[in-house]
Amino acid sequence: MSLFINKARGEGRNDLLYYVLGVLVSFVGGQIIGAIPLLLLMFSKGVYDQSVLTNPSLLGVSNNTFFILMMLPFVMNFLLLWLFIRFVHKKRFIVSLTAFEKFDWKKVFFAFGLWMLLSIVLEVVSYFMKPENYVFNYSGSSFWILVLLSLTILPIQTSFEELLFRSYLMQGIGLIKPYRIIPFLITSIGFGLMHIANPEVGEYGYLTLISYIGIGLLLGLLTILSDSMEFALGLHAANNIYSATLVGFKGSALTTDTLFYTKEVSMDLTSNLIFILVMVVFYWIVHKKYKLLPLSSLWQPFQIKA
Repeated sequence: MSLFINKARGEGRNDLLYYVLGVLVSFVGGQIIGAIPLLLLMFSKGVYDQSVLTNPSLLGVSNNTFFILMMLPFVMNFLLLWLFIRFVHKKRFIVSLTAFEKFDWKKVFFAFGLWMLLSIVLEVVSYFMKPENYVFNYSGSSFWILVLLSLTILPIQTSFEELLFRSYLMQGIGLIKPYRIIPFLITSIGFGLMHIANPEVGEYGYLTLISYIGIGLLLGLLTILSDSMEFALGLHAANNIYSATLVGFKGSALTTDTLFYTKEVSMDLTSNLIFILVMVVFYWIVHKKYKLLPLSSLWQPFQIKA
């Protein structure tokens, strides 16, 4: 039995139409409304192409200001999805976060700290292998403002993506298809493919999607095998905060003044395999500490309660 999916069935309105509308309203509506300030600024500066996404100076604003403008759509996404769950589906919001009555913040911070640690270890190894590839890029007070902004805004951005894919869509699809494997694969692969428009893909090729789909699979596993979202929320926030503040590279989806900048980035099959190894280590540690459901449970049907 999938507690996380059955919990969704037990409350509020669960017709398929509501889930379709919820995705459209929260994602499309939020992106449109949240992008208005950036679009107005672009029009006022006479900039009409996507080059601004990797060169904010075209708008005459700092990277930190541009970072806020880029994150506003996700803030609206989160707000609209929360409102839709509460007032259209008429569900308690905690049902979208966990199958249990209490949200466990310790799991969030554990996942956050573990992923940050593994990322730093991998980066340190990369540095000692090729130190000339790293440029120290400390920008004084601007960096600390970026850290504050990242800790404030990025958890909202990552939480929306997690709520949309690991909660809302997974619960919605799971109400129709009574096997964990179906909502797990659809939402995980969908999450990876959603990033196909990211600058990294254009810069380094479609092999980068291996990492996106891989991390989508990991986030999905953590959610469906723990019947809760804490691990996915912590990992995703750590991943994006790390990328926004510590190590940047050409073509990154986040144009920020990171502490370090790498001159060259390898997105080949070997680098993807190393990243997958890091994800396996993360999953193994979480599984050992918190006793997740076995992987075999993905192929088991769960009871759908009316």
